[in-house]
Amino acid sequence: MNYDDKKEQELIELFDQLPKIEDERSFDQLYRNVNQHLAKKPKKRRFIIPSLATLAALILFMIAIPTYFQKGEFTRNSTPLMEEKSSMDMAEQKNESSLLVKESNEMVEQQKSPHMTTAAYEPDDANHKLVTYGVSTEDAFVIPISMYVAYDGKEDWLSVYKRAAQKLDVERHGFKPITPMLDALEYEQETKAMIVTVHPDNRSFFVNNVNQIVEMLDYTLRNEEVQMTKFRNEHGEPVELGNFGVVQDRDIEQNLNKAHYLFTTKTGEIFIVAATSDSPQFSKAIEDMRETPNAFFQPLIPEDVHPVVTEENGEATVNFKEEILLDEGDSIAKIRMVEGILLTAKEFGYKQLQFENIEPEHWDRFDFTKPITVPVAANLIEESEK
Repeated sequence: MNYDDKKEQELIELFDQLPKIEDERSFDQLYRNVNQHLAKKPKKRRFIIPSLATLAALILFMIAIPTYFQKGEFTRNSTPLMEEKSSMDMAEQKNESSLLVKESNEMVEQQKSPHMTTAAYEPDDANHKLVTYGVSTEDAFVIPISMYVAYDGKEDWLSVYKRAAQKLDVERHGFKPITPMLDALEYEQETKAMIVTVHPDNRSFFVNNVNQIVEMLDYTLRNEEVQMTKFRNEHGEPVELGNFGVVQDRDIEQNLNKAHYLFTTKTGEIFIVAATSDSPQFSKAIEDMRETPNAFFQPLIPEDVHPVVTEENGEATVNFKEEILLDEGDSIAKIRMVEGILLTAKEFGYKQLQFENIEPEHWDRFDFTKPITVPVAANLIEESEK
């Protein structure tokens, strides 16, 4: 069988797959209909009316031939495959449409939100006070969490801290209780010292958190007018705790000189945390934030983002080699990166930080045309009183 015969046979087989169309009219009825039609017209204009099956075959032939020459080969499975591909394309378009709608809804929600930022800044009004607590995770990492609480200006700040902690469910966020630590605090206004009283009823708390308690106190007290901590027992005598031996009076650390990373708790919440070790300088800390320091922390700055730090005359600038577009992609992750850099700048004593090559110039609470004020603390949580 030559090439043309083979193709002809394939067309014949294709025609055989067409649905069978039968004319149910009797021979006599067809004969009468034809005669009646011929009687109305001159014989010289006689023509034969094709059957429906013939018309269908001709139409299919007209459709099939161009398709055959376009695709080179026509197979039986081509039609189902085309239908399947069409269905897949429609499903893909539907998924893309759903994704676009989802992203659009997320953007709408972000615009509805007062701020996309996660760090804590000075309250917008005098009726609220910002409080920060150093809390410990089950993995023994200390994380600062912050909240805004109602404040009438008459209550002393330590009472505000203790009152707000009663409403704060830290365990829901995956942290250990902090009430025993706060209840042990007494502030000496004249010496600006915080007395931490350890007695038999709360001693187990301090023993169990002996390696975290100093850092917990630093985060809790550093934004208030506290200069040092003094551990005492119920008799006013120095306290001995585990490996610490006698806990010495110590100054509150204001500048930790540490980079910042992301930490995910067992409840799935993401927090910004300081590194476990110091960095020699601000630029090195920013460089370190592109790397994974341990099995628990994740980088705040992606590998493909290259910030360049310039420090001069007591001022610092972070210039991104590649333009950062806050309104594209994961805007929240980018804002968290910006705030992580700001928090790191704060730990090196900077009050403000200038960013360059970041767009839009005005985004959320930030005006990138001028230096950005660093946050007061990290990790503003939703328990903030409205």
